[in-house]
Amino acid sequence: MPLYLQNCLRALLAFFVLIGLSACQNETNLRIGANTWLGYEPLFLARQQQTLPQGVSLHEYPTTAETLRAFRNRNLDVAALTLDEAVPLLLDDNQAAIALILSHSHGADALLGQAEFKQVTDLRGKVVGADSLTLGAYMLGRALELSGMDKKEVEIRSVSLEQQEASFLNREIDGLVTFEPILSRLQRQGAKVLFDSRSLPNEILDVLVVRPQQLNKGQRRQLRELVKVWFEHTETLVTQQETAMQLVMKRQNLYSNELQHALTLLRFYDREENQRLLTGQDSPQLRRTIENIAQTLHRLGLRPATTIPPQQPLFTSIGME
Repeated sequence: MPLYLQNCLRALLAFFVLIGLSACQNETNLRIGANTWLGYEPLFLARQQQTLPQGVSLHEYPTTAETLRAFRNRNLDVAALTLDEAVPLLLDDNQAAIALILSHSHGADALLGQAEFKQVTDLRGKVVGADSLTLGAYMLGRALELSGMDKKEVEIRSVSLEQQEASFLNREIDGLVTFEPILSRLQRQGAKVLFDSRSLPNEILDVLVVRPQQLNKGQRRQLRELVKVWFEHTETLVTQQETAMQLVMKRQNLYSNELQHALTLLRFYDREENQRLLTGQDSPQLRRTIENIAQTLHRLGLRPATTIPPQQPLFTSIGME
């Protein structure tokens, strides 16, 4: 065979090998999105310490609204969301399901007021900032509702996460719905907690959402590996291992005592709790929580009235298999 034909065949073979490798990599790539909320730090710790499973890419978004948008547009395979954000998704997309319960906020989300305010009702007639597209609207609605107030009694101003600290410190707003680490940083500057997630038991949860039917065999394996890595890194935070704490302090711009306090306001769920909630004896309880949140979203004017079909699967165990 002439030399030029041999070279052409080698080049053609190399081309098809590259195409095959590329297709294989794309097939097994799992894209997960999350924002900078402290409750998602085990994911970012895994990325910093290079322990994410091979082929898993973590995409950081400024807000959960953008994470949610990317998941809806199918730019992500997995999304880290709060439960009140996941519920509308579950209502709109019957292919979506909760694959993991990450954490429970027990004071890490709050309605803050300027130093002179003592209670939620002091905000009557005042300006309150919130990220209106995400958890902020839900938290504010519940805080007002439980304080006997209507949302018409305050002026609600949409304030993005990037603007929250400056808007509050410059007194452009009187109150603010926010979460860790912004919560601790503003408390450092004198902000007062008027209401927090401790008053909303079982409502402010963080979850991983996937579309199980859209995941191929390789992605399912990667999701199982990711769940294992998640539990390993939550343990490093729960036990406050020095290396992990230093990395989180730097990423979240928190002092050591602030981070230690913030972690007391979070509770991470372990594997056994997940198995009970997603597939075991506590599964009906979690389903009722989701149905209650759907009703609350409607009552607060954040969502049209919608019922969840009893046969719709809301949970998947593929990450725990």
